[in-house]
Amino acid sequence: MAAMKSIDDEVIVIIKRLAKTIKKVGVKKVVAALDELNTKEGFIEAHSSLIKFIIKETSKSFKINPEDLNRKNIRGITIDARSMCFVLLKHHLDLKHQDIAAIFGSNNHSLVSNAVKRVSNLNYDIRIDRKFMDIYRDVDKRVEERKSVLWIKHS
Repeated sequence: MAAMKSIDDEVIVIIKRLAKTIKKVGVKKVVAALDELNTKEGFIEAHSSLIKFIIKETSKSFKINPEDLNRKNIRGITIDARSMCFVLLKHHLDLKHQDIAAIFGSNNHSLVSNAVKRVSNLNYDIRIDRKFMDIYRDVDKRVEERKSVLWIKHS
């Protein structure tokens, strides 16, 4: 029952965003963008753009080089940044764990599973967790805004 409520809430959010976008750009442009997204090429391009955006914004927030996220033996803040990318990719694109791992040059999907689990167990009352959660909230907001734009107007 709780899962159904969550899906209903998500549908309501999507419909509200769609209505807002239609008011802003018009029905014809929204329909054209949706038709384009429904083609395989449009879908792949929008996803690819969002993946790059998530990696760039997360790296910028952690003040690291995006290429460092693909290295094998990483530590500290780079692990946090990569974990955040994993969670954001899962949240915004609902990719399989093995597909997310492949984006970062790994075939080990358990890296993603462990990161998602660890992030879901963070506690805002713990200072280091709070810092991560604050960064996540900021990056997630920017990704959500970018996602709205890409889904309607990507090229």
